[in-house]
Order: sequence, then structure tokens, then C-alpha cells
Amino acid sequence: MGADNNCRVYFSGFPDDITEDDVRELFCGIGIIARQRQKRGFKDQWPWAIKLYKEDNGKMKGDGTVTYEDPSAAQSAPEFFNGHVFRGKTIEVQMATMSENRYPDGGDGRGGGGGRGGFGGRGG
Repeated sequence: MGADNNCRVYFSGFPDDITEDDVRELFCGIGIIARQRQKRGFKDQWPWAIKLYKEDNGKMKGDGTVTYEDPSAAQSAPEFFNGHVFRGKTIEVQMATMSENRYPDGGDGRGGGGGRGGFGGRGG
């Protein structure tokens, strides 16, 4: 997926009591926020594609990601929202980038698994 098709933005600097509804209400002003596809239920019941990051102790960090349905909305989000003051805090918004491959040897992190193995010397 090229940079032109990136629909995800990263935000930081929100108050630590931020909620998914707060994020959705702010960011939906410039485009439709995507929904996370589920196996069951109707699309309008699926959860929003909003990820809020937490500390190990469960406290909100004040940052996360929002995924739009349209790449052009995502690409305009930093221009609209970067430097915006939200409840007294200045937020930063930028296009989300794909993280480096965590498995530089080309693996997928699921471990090895060779073939089925041999049957040994089955003579007859």
C-alpha cells in the first residue's frame, strides 16, 4: 500500500482522559471514519477504527490512531488538526507510518515449523 492510499493518521497530545467519542467527534469533521470489520452484525454496529494507546498500568497516553474511509480525508487531517487546542492541550496530528518490519529475517514471528517430518526407516 503506497503513501497515497494511507487512510490512517496518528495523533498525540490529547488529555489522558480522552475517549473514543471525543476523538470521533473531532476527526469526523473532515471525513468519514472507517469501521473495523466484524464477522457479525451490521456495518453501522461495527466499532470505529480508532485506537487509543494506554500505558502498561491502563492509563491513557493521550495518543492513538484514526482510520478514515478515504485517503484524501486522512491526508488533509494533519493540515486541519495539527496544532489544534483540545481542552487546553495542543495536539499533534500526522500521517501514520508503517512500523519497521519486526522480523527482519523475513519471518512472521510465528516460529519455525519445517515440514511434517519423515517416517523413519519403514522397511518392509
